[in-house]
Formats: sequence, C-alpha cells, structure tokens
Amino acid sequence: MAEKTGMSTSVLRSWRAEKSDPSRTSLVKVARAAGVSVEWLATGEGDPDQGAGAHPQQAAGPQEMDLVLLEEVARAAIQELKDRGIVLEPADQARAIRVLYRHFASRSEQPDHDTISNIIDLAAYR
Repeated sequence: MAEKTGMSTSVLRSWRAEKSDPSRTSLVKVARAAGVSVEWLATGEGDPDQGAGAHPQQAAGPQEMDLVLLEEVARAAIQELKDRGIVLEPADQARAIRVLYRHFASRSEQPDHDTISNIIDLAAYR
C-alpha cells in the first residue's frame, strides 16, 4: 500500500495503530489505491464500490469473474481474519472479500499478504 500511495510504511502503520489520522488528501490516495470509496474508508458506511475509489466501468454491467482469483482471495482473506482473531459480520466479511477481489482483478495482480492485511484492517477497524 505504501508503494501504491507513495507514502511511507511508518505513516500507514501509525494510522493502523490509531496513533494518528490521515489527512483528507492521504485518505483519497489510500481509497484510490485500494479501489474503495473515500466515504466507506473513512466511516465504514455506504458501498465501498461507490464514489471516488470506484471504477466507472464496474457499474455498467456484469463483468466476467475470475473464479480462481475469487477463491484465492476468499481463502487468503478468511485465513487472515482467522489468524488475527478478527470477527466480522458475514456482510462485512463478504464486502471485504469483494473489495479485495476487485482490487486484484482490476490490476491483474495475484493476492499478496500485505495488501490483504491492509484492506482487512480498513474493514475491521474503521
């Protein structure tokens, strides 16, 4: 996430540890890098796929899903939640998996632990 936003890892760690809060500009950068809306990132309210972080082509109609990627993302996200003892409501867990899937699918990237961990932090500790 630090590389994608151009921010230092220490700044991101400080936000995750709730030692400081991001500026509005930084919040926008993180939302865009994660592919989520600023409102959802800041408050946990609304749809993570709507707003500045959303990709307009996603709303146009159904997209073909990469089911292998979806399974990899779901497996990794569920394992991360389990390993860290984070309990999310089913709707929040599904939303986090959807956000992760769209993030990796839109960038044609394979799931990586750091990105999964960062986005789960956003979902769990907003």
